[in-house]
Amino acid sequence: MLVDNKFIFVSLPRSASTSFYITCLKKGIKIEHYDTIIGLNKIELDVSHDNEYIADNIQHAHERLTSLEKKFGNQYDVISVRRDRHERFLSLWKHVIDETHRMGDYDTFERFTQLEVNDILFYNSENLVNIKDKVNIIKRIVGNKKFKDIHPQISAMVNILITPPSQYHNNDPRIKWFDFKKLNELEEWVSNKLEIEFKLEQSNSSKHFNSKLSLDETFIRKYNQIYDIYDIPKVVKTLI
Repeated sequence: MLVDNKFIFVSLPRSASTSFYITCLKKGIKIEHYDTIIGLNKIELDVSHDNEYIADNIQHAHERLTSLEKKFGNQYDVISVRRDRHERFLSLWKHVIDETHRMGDYDTFERFTQLEVNDILFYNSENLVNIKDKVNIIKRIVGNKKFKDIHPQISAMVNILITPPSQYHNNDPRIKWFDFKKLNELEEWVSNKLEIEFKLEQSNSSKHFNSKLSLDETFIRKYNQIYDIYDIPKVVKTLI
């Protein structure tokens, strides 16, 4: 998103992106997106509502830096939030479970709460660059339904889950990264850039939903086998 025509914020799933967006809404900060159809900055919403209500009723997009710069140019500072990659995936999976419950799709909700690591991280890194392969991954996670029978929001959420974050930021060396555990540094930078006080609003974390995935050795090993090639950029060039 382009923020107040002053910098680009690369919104990564489960990396303070909802809090950042709600803060902008509540402060009346102008936001522009690559996809004008979404109209995120034009939605009619009473921002005096609590943050959980706002989070449940706004459209929230994660757009690629390449798309944003294609529309707005590359003259802006670019910032984003880096979170531990394993914690981010687990948090996102709980958020997917949360969304199925909020939508009232209790069959899918119950299925998701019972899935274990081998039921989710069964694919390989090559599968993530092929649309047909990604569709098959989504179908298998949801329960081998025909793709047309899967609720579009659920298929979109599972797609976000399996998509490597680097597809949004492209490991661009120009990005100024802020640590998820030190968001006060992000607040200070944005405050100085916008010349207003910018304190992140708090939003729901989905921690209250059960999941059979945990931050153990099996999960870390299987995650790394799939995502290392995307998460850890090759910075030293070789002849190969």
